[in-house]
Amino acid sequence: MNMKKIILTGLLLLPVFAVRADERSQEILRKMGATFNGYNSYSIEFTATMQGEFQDLDGFLIVSGDKYYLDVYDSEIFFDGRNGYTYSESNDEVIIETPDPNDTRLFANPTRIFSLYERDFNSNFKGTVTVNGKSTSQIELTPKSNDMGYSKVTLYADAQGMPVRLIYRINEYGNDLVINVSKITANVPVTRDTFLFDPTKYPGVEIIDFR
Repeated sequence: MNMKKIILTGLLLLPVFAVRADERSQEILRKMGATFNGYNSYSIEFTATMQGEFQDLDGFLIVSGDKYYLDVYDSEIFFDGRNGYTYSESNDEVIIETPDPNDTRLFANPTRIFSLYERDFNSNFKGTVTVNGKSTSQIELTPKSNDMGYSKVTLYADAQGMPVRLIYRINEYGNDLVINVSKITANVPVTRDTFLFDPTKYPGVEIIDFR
């Protein structure tokens, strides 16, 4: 599984958990979803860690509707609502793909991240714990499908219902992806160009077009 897709999925799932749940966890998830859905756009600053793979990678994400831009590690990922552009600085190449809307696998279809699928998760409230100096509600989310690429997600939300940390148990690696959210900014300025890859800004880039 591509490491960049793992991180991308972890971040983009933040605002859209919609699950059949026990009452307490459902209330928290509903509040979180309503908050993010009320934004015209938002940005997230975060770090990502996976034992044995990478440590404290800084990342930055901007989302507006079904569009997003992610900057993490040596890569930038653009999604304009139709096509995805993954630029690798180390390889000096960009891969262009159009996600298949009929592919239900989460990692294979980024557009699915922005939809609400109430049938996909079971959830349980696990209590209150301190994370990064904040009192948080711990919620365990279990995918009902084996095709999502992970077996469990643990979400930690603060008193305002905002995500502080997510921990993913990744099937392929057998260990955890930990995403710590350091800052969320609502209604950040965006334009159409925010989510488009402009090859003129990357002289000499190799373009690999799979569309």
